[in-house]
Parts: sequence; C-alpha cells; structure tokens
Amino acid sequence: MQVDGSLFGRMSPSGPKVRYRHGSMLSRRSFLRAMPQALLLARQAKSFAQGSTGVHFSVLEFDRARIIASATAELARPALFLANVPPPPGAPASESRTLHSSQLNAFGAVEKDKEHESDAPFFKQISLLVSMVARVAALTAAWRLTHEQRFYDVAWKQVQVWCVDTATRMSPTLEQAGTLGAPADDDRVNGVCQTVCLAELARACSFLCSAPATPTGADTAVRNWFAVLLTWMNESGRGMIAREAKDLQAICWTMQAAEFARITRNDTIYRECTHRFRDKLLRQMNLDGYFPPALQTKRPYAASMFTLECLGSACESLSTSFESQWNYTLPDGRGMRAAVAWASPYLANKGKWPYVSDAHLFGEQPLRCNALLLSGRAWNRQDYVDLWKQLHPDTTNVELLREHPITQPGLWAMRPPA
Repeated sequence: MQVDGSLFGRMSPSGPKVRYRHGSMLSRRSFLRAMPQALLLARQAKSFAQGSTGVHFSVLEFDRARIIASATAELARPALFLANVPPPPGAPASESRTLHSSQLNAFGAVEKDKEHESDAPFFKQISLLVSMVARVAALTAAWRLTHEQRFYDVAWKQVQVWCVDTATRMSPTLEQAGTLGAPADDDRVNGVCQTVCLAELARACSFLCSAPATPTGADTAVRNWFAVLLTWMNESGRGMIAREAKDLQAICWTMQAAEFARITRNDTIYRECTHRFRDKLLRQMNLDGYFPPALQTKRPYAASMFTLECLGSACESLSTSFESQWNYTLPDGRGMRAAVAWASPYLANKGKWPYVSDAHLFGEQPLRCNALLLSGRAWNRQDYVDLWKQLHPDTTNVELLREHPITQPGLWAMRPPA
C-alpha cells in the first residue's frame, strides 16, 4: 500500500487515507478499528505455530514423538484380520469373519468364572479389533502430521483388508457379539460396548477416504461397510435393544452410530443421534454429574471414566461448526459441563475417589481422558487441557486399552472431511 499525497496523506474529516495497490481507500479511523482484530489473529497464528500453548494448540504436533514412534513400528507389521485368530469356544468355526464375544460386559457387572477379562473367550478377537483400530489411527495421524505417503499406504491397506476384501473383511454385524455363554433368550447386546473403538476407525477412515491418493470411487466400498453396520445397529432386534437401553449400552450405541452416520452421510440417523444425546443420554446422568450405574459395577472408577469418555466422544461427533453439543444443558443443569466437572478432581487426584476402589487395575489408572481435552477446547478451559496433558497417554494392559477407545486425540481435535 502507499500513502496518498504528502507524508501524512491528504487530510480529510476522518484523517489521512491510505491507498492500496488496487486503488481502494482506507481511512485512518477504519485502519485503527481493524488493528485489534489483526493483532488478535497474529497472536492466534503465533500460538498455533508454537503448537503447545493455549487451548487450541495443535494436538498432532503435541503428540508428534508418540505418533511417529507408534506409526513407524506399524510399517513393518503385517495386516490384521479376524481369520488371524480362531473363533472363541462355542462359536461356529465356519464363521471366521464374524466378531464373536461373550455376554460379559465391560466392567464385570455380569458374573463370570474368571477374575480378569483376559481370561474370557472373546479376548483374542476383541483384542485384535482394538489393535487394528489403534494401528489405523496411528498411521492416519502420522500421515496427517508428516504428509508421508508410506503411512497412508499401510493404513489404507489395513482398511481394505478389514472392511473391503471379501476374503478377509469382518462381517459388518454384531449379531454374535455379547452372546457366547448367554441364555438363548438373552437379548442383551454388551457387544456394542465392546466395539466402541470402531468409532475411531470411522474417524480415521474419513481422512483416508478424502485423501488425494485414494483412487476415485475406492472410498465407496469403505463407506458401504460402515453403512451396512449402521443399518444393523439401527434396524436389527439386538441393535434396537442397545439403542433404547437406559445405561451404558445406549451411550456406546450413540457414540458409534454418530460416527458411522457422519462417514456415510446419513443425515437422518445423525439427527436422531443428536436428539438421543440431548433427550436420553444426558438424562442418565445424576444431577451432580455422575452416572449411577457405573458406580454399581466391580470397577466403578474405570466404568465412570469410560462412560465419560464415550459420552464426550459422542458429544464431539455430534458437534458441528454451527452447533456445539458441549454447551447444551438440560433445564435442571445436567450436561457435559456437569459430567466433566464431577470427574476432573478424581482424574487429577485418584486419592480423592470417595467410592469403592476397582476390583483390579485401580493402580494403573487414570489414563488420558480425552473428554478433558475436547471440553477444554470447547469451553476455553485451560485447566482441563493442562490436566489432560499430565495424564499418561498409553498403556500395555489390553483391558485398559479397550476401555480407552480414543487412541489418537489429534484426529478428534479437528473437523473430519465429509
């Protein structure tokens, strides 16, 4: 730009004017009015570049070392698929591509013969599912962070093996999940709680399907796999029972259905999930912000944090640029603010937990609760973000891995492609 006239510009009632190269005039008054906004944008750009300050830092950059280490290790490993492990005892051997699991729920509320879930018959298949999702998420995060094609290639191959290739893909149904060992007339679908990690698979696939390297039309088969699974969840008998439950099953159903609806562009079910989140899931909460059914399990601390994690993930999935579910509150005060406020002191100091300690694995908790990160960004709460940064991000315990379905928060801290 250049000053019009003399050194101070041609004087006018509004002060000297500045002429831009395209010839438009900007008065001194307008220039001074625009300065605060320009300074604010400059500060935000500087904060983003630093990658670790404020609540809107780059989560991928913050987790760079962890992401690269995990993704690099996955480059040399073979693809995972259900046929890698035999079906559990009691499952037909011919159904090698169907996910089977026992009736045991996530936190031992159902009686079982063994003390730990690693002894349950579904352990190998569920662990394989968790490992596969964590693999795709790590590779996708590394690709988004570095733009290196090698990470995309391995992630896309794994997605093809699990969701597309007819010889290896998982059957898109949970009809056999949560049924082994259960009475024939037992219609509970605890398997919906065991597969919550599939929400992160859908999240990662959103980025992969929209990648420039993805062949034209190749994303359709992946989206169709999620569409069939979403249809099962919404229309099958077991799926509807889980959807209409008044406990953790409904929360896990909504978390997965919201992500499946988003990647498949099913606006009808997406809007229904928003309605369920507001009018049904939040009403499961006590006025103080906790979930009473979680405290009745053998592992009340883990169950409470798992419930918050799944509800927070559903909240983020259902939040858009036009409407944030993080700010929605029922007339009696129940909402995500109450839930996070109740849990955060016990995440900061487990010694303050006033209820019965978990039957096992209490000493290995807490791990990162990504509801802290996502809510902190939504409400500009630096204390929540700082607490999230202090918690351990990873564990080698397979039970805790399944109870922390969000392994790459960087994929949740950004808007996924449509």
